[in-house]
Amino acid sequence: MLKKPVLLARIAMISAIVLPFILDNSTIIGMIASLLPTLLLLYSLKLLSDAYQNAAIFRNYAISFALTLLSLALTTVLIQVEVGKIASQFLNMENASFQQIMQTFVEKFKDDKQMAQDLAEFILNKTAILPYFGAIILLTFLQILFYRFSFLALGNSTGINHFKTGSLLVLIGFPTIIILVGGLLILIGWIFTIVGFFTLTDKQVRNDTSRQV
Repeated sequence: MLKKPVLLARIAMISAIVLPFILDNSTIIGMIASLLPTLLLLYSLKLLSDAYQNAAIFRNYAISFALTLLSLALTTVLIQVEVGKIASQFLNMENASFQQIMQTFVEKFKDDKQMAQDLAEFILNKTAILPYFGAIILLTFLQILFYRFSFLALGNSTGINHFKTGSLLVLIGFPTIIILVGGLLILIGWIFTIVGFFTLTDKQVRNDTSRQV
């Protein structure tokens, strides 16, 4: 009963760790391809949600996925519109690719601290980049929150606490990522969830619909 969704979930979780080292997420193709693990996991959780008769498993992850798409759309606009605006007005570069813009930034800022300060002032005064970042941060937090709700429901239905612990570590890791600890917490949380899927077997099927989140 659970072989297909569990296998898909295992592939999705592992590929989500591996793909960032292979893909260039600064490109549109890279960002779209990075959604593949999320899509696999979405389908897997739909099957698990049906198997456990717990709609909260799929519903919460579907909301998380929708928020991911919205965040991706805002990021795309940020890259294409605002970064392009900075390049054309501050660096006098027209129709440059994102890679060319970033390479130019690195070359110019390497030995010129004043230019870095000028760029910061330009961004604050002449672009809408900060509202974009604020919206993306908020959407990402909500995305992780509903991810937590989904795996909390899955943990309740399966009796596997790895899902609860893993999602909690991911949730805690997001606001602490600025002090570097967050990235480690998110990785450990992801590993806990992977272990949960490798622990999950047909024996964990419970038709306990009273524990839905």
